[in-house]
Amino acid sequence: MARGRDAWDVVWAERGRTRGELFGIFDCARRMPATYELVRRSELPAACLLGATASRPLHLVAPWCVHLSADSSRGAALVGASWGESCCLLVVTKAGAALPAVGQALEQLLWVELPSGKRTMFRYFDPRVFRRFVPTCDRGQWNEIRRHFCAFSCESADAWSVLTWDARGHDVVPTTTPLTSTSVDASRATDRRG
Repeated sequence: MARGRDAWDVVWAERGRTRGELFGIFDCARRMPATYELVRRSELPAACLLGATASRPLHLVAPWCVHLSADSSRGAALVGASWGESCCLLVVTKAGAALPAVGQALEQLLWVELPSGKRTMFRYFDPRVFRRFVPTCDRGQWNEIRRHFCAFSCESADAWSVLTWDARGHDVVPTTTPLTSTSVDASRATDRRG
């Protein structure tokens, strides 16, 4: 929890630099149904990225876009409870961005076409996937991902650093901010490589 609070402070400062809004994409499939329950109990504005027509069972495992800066104390608690579980990608948007527009932009990134022509869901919101995918992007791909956003942040492989990609530039190398808390949550001391 302490690392999550430190991570919140890093990302909240990034949001302050851009004067934007802070959203999180929470992967409810990572810790079923715990992540979904955390999102629901936070009472923050949220939207299922699979759409409003998705069935209730699908909601339990779907990615959810949550407007974290709508209430910074609840946002901090949600990020703190999720940090180190590879279940959240944090996104800073332009000032005044509203949940419906942000959700729609994130949903567009969700579906990709494979070389075979088949459409499939791309789990970019999983930090393990995002960390590996972004460095492989060419300029056109990075431009497509970043066009509606100011920054993306997620946990490092060991969850002891915040990785932030500045979406306002063309560089796909993240800034790494080490977390300084000395308290280690032993319940989260699992292997998170990759």
